[in-house]
Amino acid sequence: MQIIKRNGSQEEYDSSKIARAIKKSFAATSTKLAEDEIAKLVSQIERRMAEENATSVEHIQDLVEEVLMREGYFAQAKSYILYRSRRTELRQQRQEIAGLVGDEGIDALILRMQHDFLDEQYSTSALLNRFRGFLTEDMAYQQRLEALVRAAVELTSKEAPKLRNDAILSRSAASVTLL
Repeated sequence: MQIIKRNGSQEEYDSSKIARAIKKSFAATSTKLAEDEIAKLVSQIERRMAEENATSVEHIQDLVEEVLMREGYFAQAKSYILYRSRRTELRQQRQEIAGLVGDEGIDALILRMQHDFLDEQYSTSALLNRFRGFLTEDMAYQQRLEALVRAAVELTSKEAPKLRNDAILSRSAASVTLL
């Protein structure tokens, strides 16, 4: 089955993504759930997907929320809902920055930044606000890029970047691979 992503592209359905999201919602509430229970939840979601012909990411995520609540996992459903909301907010910030620069390709770079760096210290909303302060309507593309870099530099501390632990590990693994 093909899933329709938010950007309109399609990819093959992967049940492990739903299982991973469920695991994260339980981890966020410091609760463990056995693998067979996760598999049961995924099975219920897939059944609902078939019943409703759900092929969009948004629709599938709605079904995850519904199944979690129906099964009495209210704290985990709340965690999942809050996670989705935060991801939507970050996506909108990335898209706005890309639109202001005039280069949709910069979205991937900002997504990587959001993944690798701690939000408390490298906030996309702070970057967007600082960037907006440097913009004028008559700026050319190169000037907009320079304004974005200036905004990023001003928000960077003198200390070494504070990467997420998983980003540090993946960069270490990449370094070992290069050797």
